[in-house]
Amino acid sequence: MPKKVIVIGAGFAGIAAASCLAQKGYDVTILEKNGTPGGRCRKFEVSGFTFDMGPSWYWMPDVFDQYFALFGKKTSDYYDLIRLDPAYSIFFGKNDVMKIPANMSELEALFESYEKGSSDKLRQFLKEAEYKYEVGINEMVFKPSHSIFEFADLRILKSMFRLQMFQSMSSHVRKLFKNQKLIELLEFPVLFLGATPQNTPAMYSLMNYADLSLGTWYPKGGMHKIIEGMVSLAEELGVKFLYNQTVEEIIISDGTAKEVRTQTDTFIVDAVVAGADYHHVDQEILAPENRQYTEKYWDKRTMAPSSLLFYLGVNKKLKNLLHHNLFFDKDFNKHAHEIYEQPQWPSDPLFYVCVTSKTDEASADGYFLGGRSLSPGVAAISAGASDMSGWVLLGLPGFAYLSGLEAAWISVGLCTGVALNWWLSAKRLRVYSVQLEDAVTVPAYLQRRFNDPTPWLKIFSATFILL
Repeated sequence: MPKKVIVIGAGFAGIAAASCLAQKGYDVTILEKNGTPGGRCRKFEVSGFTFDMGPSWYWMPDVFDQYFALFGKKTSDYYDLIRLDPAYSIFFGKNDVMKIPANMSELEALFESYEKGSSDKLRQFLKEAEYKYEVGINEMVFKPSHSIFEFADLRILKSMFRLQMFQSMSSHVRKLFKNQKLIELLEFPVLFLGATPQNTPAMYSLMNYADLSLGTWYPKGGMHKIIEGMVSLAEELGVKFLYNQTVEEIIISDGTAKEVRTQTDTFIVDAVVAGADYHHVDQEILAPENRQYTEKYWDKRTMAPSSLLFYLGVNKKLKNLLHHNLFFDKDFNKHAHEIYEQPQWPSDPLFYVCVTSKTDEASADGYFLGGRSLSPGVAAISAGASDMSGWVLLGLPGFAYLSGLEAAWISVGLCTGVALNWWLSAKRLRVYSVQLEDAVTVPAYLQRRFNDPTPWLKIFSATFILL
């Protein structure tokens, strides 16, 4: 009789772990607290519209290809990919826009237009980044990390200096490039890591390789198509999904997990894989005597910052935008300093806009493909178009509007600049809640940034979520 395994959480990690275990012959059940799979990449449907609630950038397609190949499948068996060209645009100010081409020759020409001689330096930069990508992903990321001795490999040790582990991303970029706009283009991907370029090892220029060389892609139909594909594969392997099951306790006896209890059921198990946030599992689900760390330990940890997402509706399409748009028309360094060095509500936040209907015609028929901010310092807006009329309540937080003949749906994420440290007390959360009430001024703020005098936003409510 196969051993029974419970996996907590139907996000990317939970589904992947469950599928690998099922392939090995285990009887696997995933318990998911929400009503749908996906975790931070789940979809949200309301009033005939579909929202992607999580990631909006698809980089490193080879990682997804390798995952599906583990089971003798191809990515194309589950969803179709479109390479974006231009990949994205960066707004440095009014009539000052940089569009990033997918073609390398065009990219080199773009660099030359900003800084003479920079195309040669770009080739050098990306060649080094490719090496870091190959070593970082294939030699490090895919190791199980059970022991530091896994990395006691002469090849890896020799590569440490070529990986530039002891140099910051900021200094690495500035040694090669002088133009501030090119510098910001090359530094922004590390914001995905939740850190500043000054405090991030130059090894992470591997993300520039993923961006500029491997390309920016889009799964047709929305990011949740990835989750649908992973769920379909998992079910083919025999994985069972149970939704609306909030895990409250893991019962451990003699150092072994015996039961998993939710708000409604108890499951007898041979093993448990927890895909929920580490701190939550350690401090909330495990009994004190079984916890890996103390509350004091967690109080001293510095977590990667989170972001604040708003979903807004507008009654017209926004012109002059690509699928992905970065607004760097304010002080990049000041913005990062206010988030990472002296955490506070940014005085002039940078933000990001994702207009999926530019690529996916399905979104123009009422599909909303919501976005997630790429960092707490860069907010996310995602838009599709709709011709529906009537009052429509938009998700999280709730905004409503009476649409016109042509309405655009926008998901706006404004950076909180607040690290999502698990030790935050109720008092601190109340303080931030008061600060976030200022978010009701966002429509006017966006109105100014888009230079549109029309008060096109009708706020129904101003609640918020912290992810």
